Amino acid sequence: MDKDIKTQWVGALRSGEYTQGIGHLKSKGGREPSHCCLGVLCELYDKAMGDDAWEYGARLSGGDVLYAHKGEKNYPSGEVMDWARLWDVVPDGGDNTVSIGHDNLASLNDGGKSFEEIANIIESSL
Repeated sequence: MDKDIKTQWVGALRSGEYTQGIGHLKSKGGREPSHCCLGVLCELYDKAMGDDAWEYGARLSGGDVLYAHKGEKNYPSGEVMDWARLWDVVPDGGDNTVSIGHDNLASLNDGGKSFEEIANIIESSL
């Protein structure tokens, strides 16, 4: 993984700027959108590229809006993976699932690990 991007990602997860959500890169049900830890990485990509690649994905039950980033709703796109140099942590034949050991970050996020806990894992393991 690119060291500068890793530092930015860990900082963003710890910043309090992002509300943690589960199940999708980004969704919005209230006033503020929520992101999974991988959605935060997509936000950093957009800031670095001077882009806004988020688009409407679907309306979820309960009225929440799901967003896609470069066509992806659950995992970073290949472009984001290239930018962050994350391919070395994706299993062969993987689906852009960022894995650390036997766990993947999406599962850790959706399983109840806080952004702070995930930042600690990224910092020590990637």
